[in-house]
Amino acid sequence: MCQTCNGFDGSLFGGLTANKQYFLAFFHGENDGIWAGLISAMYQIGGVSALPFVGPAIDTFGRRIGMLIGCVLIILGTVVTGTTIHNASVHQFMGGRFLLGFGVSIVSAAGPIYVVESAHPAHRGVLTAYCNTFWFVGSILASGAVRGGLSIGGNTSWQLPVWLQMVFPGLIVLFVLLIPESPRWLYVNGKREKAVAMLAKWHGYGNTDSPWVRLQLAEYEEFLNMNGAVSQLALALLSETQSTADRGRNDCLYHALLTRRRTRDGGTTAPSSRPTRAVTA
Repeated sequence: MCQTCNGFDGSLFGGLTANKQYFLAFFHGENDGIWAGLISAMYQIGGVSALPFVGPAIDTFGRRIGMLIGCVLIILGTVVTGTTIHNASVHQFMGGRFLLGFGVSIVSAAGPIYVVESAHPAHRGVLTAYCNTFWFVGSILASGAVRGGLSIGGNTSWQLPVWLQMVFPGLIVLFVLLIPESPRWLYVNGKREKAVAMLAKWHGYGNTDSPWVRLQLAEYEEFLNMNGAVSQLALALLSETQSTADRGRNDCLYHALLTRRRTRDGGTTAPSSRPTRAVTA
């Protein structure tokens, strides 16, 4: 649904500019030149403006809350653009487009990440590929909404597709908190028990010792950084090119990070093996 939101909102305005009799006449606009270009660009400007907030939104609060935040912004943007029926304000319509782009930028980042991190390893590639195709589903639905609106006539012809922008984000807002959180996000943020429980329920048929569960936990342990510092993988890669003395210093840093993590976890975290490389003359 996140990618469908992206496709629907991103394709809608191009179709609206074809509605000369009602949409363009209502706002006294044109389907080319500065007027159409500026309103269209507000969506991209909102998306670019959201970039500094995308990471904190989905990394600090979780993938689900990131999707929730983005969808709430999309709904607000829809309300702002839809209520221009009362005042024919181009500036208000532009502000709504900005909010739409801002929210879609967060949603389109949180959704695919959630799919990748939560999907079963055996089906992850296929599901991720299908996720990206839903952009086109949203785009096709937007085209259909605009074409259907033209058959109605009047201001409803452009109001209908504009308000339909609330459908998919509305569904996400209603149900997003009912789905499990990303196990990878849970693990990285020190919620190992919840991550294991989620993996066992959805990937291991309730068995915490399932090979699929142990495989993903091993991946998290090996490649994910629980302290926000240099990951073990980065240390391993550095050791490929540095001198023996430098590798010794990295070993000290590695064991210091591991000791700190054990202390934080109450001494329950099992030591993980760090990739090593034989020293050659």
